[in-house]
Amino acid sequence: MGPWALTLLLVAAVWPATWGGITGLTFVQGHSMEPTYYTGDLVLTIRQPAYEVGDVISFQVPPGQAGEGGRAIHRISAVGTLDGAEAYVTLGDNNAEADPWLTPSRHIMGRAVAHVPKVGLLLGSSLQRTLLAGAAALVVLALLWPSRAPTPDTEPAA
Repeated sequence: MGPWALTLLLVAAVWPATWGGITGLTFVQGHSMEPTYYTGDLVLTIRQPAYEVGDVISFQVPPGQAGEGGRAIHRISAVGTLDGAEAYVTLGDNNAEADPWLTPSRHIMGRAVAHVPKVGLLLGSSLQRTLLAGAAALVVLALLWPSRAPTPDTEPAA
């Protein structure tokens, strides 16, 4: 795999879902997802073509609903409809009642695929910006890295 392909693959992998990419990083705050996740846990999400009941998703609360624009990470508990489109009812693992909103798939950042406990307490919310800066640095490095010049043959021609 050439440096251009590797660079494009790396950029695509870390491009954040909030900017149209597939990868999301969510720092858990609060107790609503205990015992699955705790405050300070970092959850990696990947955007999916579809979601199912039982998936843990990171999402933005849709406009016009309580908590509009906020970000949450909860489990899908049911599927419903909102404005004629499929939308999801969510529920924190530690909550007795479902969330007061329906979330359409366009507001979902992704499904949880991995998490690192307590890393958010150490790194804070600047981690995603740091990863993007690192990816940009790798792109620049790959583009500016000098290619090895061919060495002349030292054998005389016969």
